[in-house]
Amino acid sequence: MSKKQQLEGQKTELINDLMATVTISEELWSYHPDNPKKIDITVEYEKLQTIKKDIEVEIDEIEEEIKNLKGGINTYGDDDWATPINDSIDSTELDRQWANESDNLEI
Repeated sequence: MSKKQQLEGQKTELINDLMATVTISEELWSYHPDNPKKIDITVEYEKLQTIKKDIEVEIDEIEEEIKNLKGGINTYGDDDWATPINDSIDSTELDRQWANESDNLEI
């Protein structure tokens, strides 16, 4: 590897580190006491706990449905069973819900 390639690689790593640092700093600023539009961490934590419970309930429901399918129609071994994907669930729906709730916070 030439000296130029080595320096370019080092520069790329530093740029990636800088981007990560800026991203984390921006996220922390959302909760910083000096930020006039700061997010209430307690409220956000409670929202995440609610979302977590909702996800756990949905997982339990899907697992129950899988068990019912396995009991009735699966002729393969468990290793051969493919877990069905629920196409009706939008994978970004929870992200949108959380973002919308965060936008509606009174600060």
